[in-house]
Amino acid sequence: HIQDRYRLMSELGRGGMGRVFLANDDMLNRLVAIKVVAGATSRDAALAREARFGAGLNHPAIAAVHDFGFHEGRAFTVFEYVDGDALRDALGQGAMPLEDVLPIIGSIARALDFAHGHGIVHCDLKPENIRASKQGRYKILDLGLAQNYRDQRDWATFAGTPAYASPEQAAGLPSDGRADQYALAVIAYEMLTGCRPFDHNNPWMLLDLQKTQVPPSPSSFRADLSGPVCESIMRALEKDPNDRFASCVEFATALGAGIRLTGRSSAVIDQEEERLTNLYICHARDNSPVARQISEAIERRGYSCWHYERDALPGISYVGQASAAIKRSDAVVLVISAESLASSDVRREVQEAYHLDRPFLPVLLGLTRQEFQQRQPDWQPMMGGTSAMDLSDGNIPSAAERLIRTLELWEIVPRPPAASDTFSGSQVDAESRRRSSSLLDGSRKIWASDANQIEI
Repeated sequence: HIQDRYRLMSELGRGGMGRVFLANDDMLNRLVAIKVVAGATSRDAALAREARFGAGLNHPAIAAVHDFGFHEGRAFTVFEYVDGDALRDALGQGAMPLEDVLPIIGSIARALDFAHGHGIVHCDLKPENIRASKQGRYKILDLGLAQNYRDQRDWATFAGTPAYASPEQAAGLPSDGRADQYALAVIAYEMLTGCRPFDHNNPWMLLDLQKTQVPPSPSSFRADLSGPVCESIMRALEKDPNDRFASCVEFATALGAGIRLTGRSSAVIDQEEERLTNLYICHARDNSPVARQISEAIERRGYSCWHYERDALPGISYVGQASAAIKRSDAVVLVISAESLASSDVRREVQEAYHLDRPFLPVLLGLTRQEFQQRQPDWQPMMGGTSAMDLSDGNIPSAAERLIRTLELWEIVPRPPAASDTFSGSQVDAESRRRSSSLLDGSRKIWASDANQIEI
């Protein structure tokens, strides 16, 4: 027994740092899974904190954390016992039909985005950590030691499974929800083709492949997969996290899961739909500082703006939020730079604003008019005839004043920012906004599962 409550019945798995047991909770008369750390650990406080993180995730596709404690000097965590087969068992039968893959990927994507919305990243998603209940609902398991991934810099402290590790994880860099998206794409790849994008007996070599090599398209192994299916997987497997989808749900939707925003996501979008704004600031990610400065200068004059860095909420589809914001806006400020010319997100947003008949206010950043004309992006004709303003001198207040004069000429009346968007008379910094909404302890929490490589 553990603490005179949990009666161990059988071993489910083991690794170099611990073991997982099937046990009976004699107090509540239910089966549970218990992870017991091998030997004493110096991470007792961290283990307790991370168990609390997991216990705070109440989602039908995430196995719940029931209890945490110490027994004979060893830390243990009690999890919901999911009584069906692991996804790995299904993969043992070879490639799966697309119609069987989509519901599983869709369900797991929703659960991951839910966790990301709470500031928690899994960092070791793999088929062994996805298990079906007898009712057929797949759940994400957490059978490992959560770690702060920002502290990991070499193989000795690497937490994860090389075959499913994102390039940033393999390089020992900080990771966010897009690392989980990468792992989910590897799983989808494996489900559809029967093999992983990369495979090697040497874990060092496998991590290097994740960092440096472009995987073959899934169509190389399965010719009947459609172009959009392969393209969505390959995008989620991009080396640069910025080139992946903004959320796991977006990836699943592109794959064909047809997920719609539900629960908290749709509630937020519906609430935001009621608030109209004057300007949507369309910009590439690298131009966020300039977008923020333009927004602040315009809002000092009583007009309202929406831009990603400040206003997008974590854990919710960026595409859905951006689309809603464009629909609510009177016009679109388009920051044109070398980065935006290469951005698929900017291209999509320009097309959407064009089809909604929103007028454009183009601003050149780091490009001359001649350079922009020479590059001729395919969305350039959609901008209309409005002359582009040049920001090469860095005079944001002057550019904002010219933008406001144009709004006045178009007879667009000010829609002042909502009170919740201001703090002590100035706009809330994006970093502090995100910390207050998703981080409970002042730092990003990492939900690293099976960090000690316990194979089930």
